[in-house]
Amino acid sequence: MNSFVKLSAEERYLYCRQAAERMEVPLPAAVIEKDFWVFFFSICSVTIAVMHSIYQYSIHQHAIHQHAIDQYAIKTASSMASILPIA
Repeated sequence: MNSFVKLSAEERYLYCRQAAERMEVPLPAAVIEKDFWVFFFSICSVTIAVMHSIYQYSIHQHAIHQHAIDQYAIKTASSMASILPIA
């Protein structure tokens, strides 16, 4: 798919025209290229949404992990303070 995107407009038109000629009900090459771009950008937007969700999840997991570390540090400091003499 990326190789098609990198083609020049003229090369993409040739591919779309060839595809149009092979169809039972031919469509204009411009319609075929438009459909490609709709599909391509749909895939891109889904990929971006998934990546954003993964990022948000990782931030949430980091916050949970950091909270657990903070709680452990507070508990440990409290325990140490109760057994160590204050100078």
